[in-house]
Amino acid sequence: MSRIFELVTGTSLFIMIILISGCGNNDDIMYPKEPEINGIAAPVELQTDSTFIVLQDYFHHPKAIDSIQTDESLKYIISGDSTTLTIIAAGKTIPKLSELKVWVDGFPYSIILEKSPKIWQHITFDPKEKKYNKIQIAGDMNDWNPARNYLKLKDKLWETDLLLFPGKYQYKLVVDGKYILDPGNSESMDNNVGSYNSVMHVGSVNPLGAPYLFTDKIEKNKITIGSKNKTKKFFVLWQNYRLDEKFVKTDSAGLQITIPKKAKDIERSFIRVWAFNPAGISNSILVPLSNGKVITEVSNLSRSDKQAMIIYFLMVDRFRNGDTKNDAPLKDKDVDKKVNFQGGDLAGIQQKINDLRDVTSMSRLRCRYAADLAFL
Repeated sequence: MSRIFELVTGTSLFIMIILISGCGNNDDIMYPKEPEINGIAAPVELQTDSTFIVLQDYFHHPKAIDSIQTDESLKYIISGDSTTLTIIAAGKTIPKLSELKVWVDGFPYSIILEKSPKIWQHITFDPKEKKYNKIQIAGDMNDWNPARNYLKLKDKLWETDLLLFPGKYQYKLVVDGKYILDPGNSESMDNNVGSYNSVMHVGSVNPLGAPYLFTDKIEKNKITIGSKNKTKKFFVLWQNYRLDEKFVKTDSAGLQITIPKKAKDIERSFIRVWAFNPAGISNSILVPLSNGKVITEVSNLSRSDKQAMIIYFLMVDRFRNGDTKNDAPLKDKDVDKKVNFQGGDLAGIQQKINDLRDVTSMSRLRCRYAADLAFL
């Protein structure tokens, strides 16, 4: 009896050792055959107060979500049907980059959260003892629509606060319906239609000292990412799985990434890298893989790869005016007619699509008629 117990115990110990060894494998991960997210999930830009996320935009079966984890500086509320998620800033300071981790059927999916780079810009107008009924601002920040932003009179000054992305903005103040240069701002520039616009600078588009990432070296199943400027933290994802210290190490050479063995089973997958420091967020790195090997030649990309596709852009306002009832040109003599609102709209696009369908149908009829004649 004791001999049998010893055999069973020895066998169990042997199996346990095998399992522990398997769990210690540092170059592979458990990855579902049918992941909940198709392709790679785009980062979410966090707003200053709350951010609304439609989980159905990311997950096939949001009701199967087991649990959610965010940075301690954030709180979240998930709807009863698990279709939407609201992320709320729990404090004044949130990291420039963080991770939203969502478990579905026991497997974690990571979505990068980016703190909004928007900055509050204070706008003032001194009426110089004159009385006005309405002060507005129109410019690049609001599509030159003064109805979007009104200034309020406070302590003899008209003022407002605008939440803007860093950059340069042309604008004018609209004083009781009249467009004027900002008398409190000496900087202006030619608007190319015979007049001038005031110019404001908000923050810095490329903050000094922010990390800059670049692909430095590729060796078999390892990728080395270099960085200019010191980095506080890296985020490395394979597909939508965040790679931990088993796959990611930093040393004097840079960031060393080991490609998971599971990548060999997928025809096209991606390694993505982000970083940040107190100065700002880095550029993002995207490394395409073909069955686990880094693609280094453009010719190895296929037509189905988004990176090789041609993207068409349609300027709606300049396309076709399908519904004149919604025309809203600016009533400003300083705005040349050529650069003013032209009335293009979605109705015009639909009309053009219908025209093309008619032309296609006629072409098919002509081809069929020609084929019938040839047969006769």
